[in-house]
Amino acid sequence: LVTAAMWQRIKGKIGAPPSRDFVGSTTEVLGTSLTTWNPPSATITLETRRTTEANGTTKTTHQTIVVTLVKGQGLWLVDSYAWQK
Repeated sequence: LVTAAMWQRIKGKIGAPPSRDFVGSTTEVLGTSLTTWNPPSATITLETRRTTEANGTTKTTHQTIVVTLVKGQGLWLVDSYAWQK
């Protein structure tokens, strides 16, 4: 569930035609923390392990993502996310 602003950001990626080359990606959450809590918004930080397979090669990386949530109509919605370097 996402906010209208987030939907505008991601909808183009969902509707894009598929690539001819196979790329598989799996993201596993290893840990979470509540970074800020200021209802009706909150920020969480997730530590992840991302595994990507392309052209017969598998690559695994650890990466952090910060997700901002807002509460609207009784639901917590994703308003933004940012992968950290």
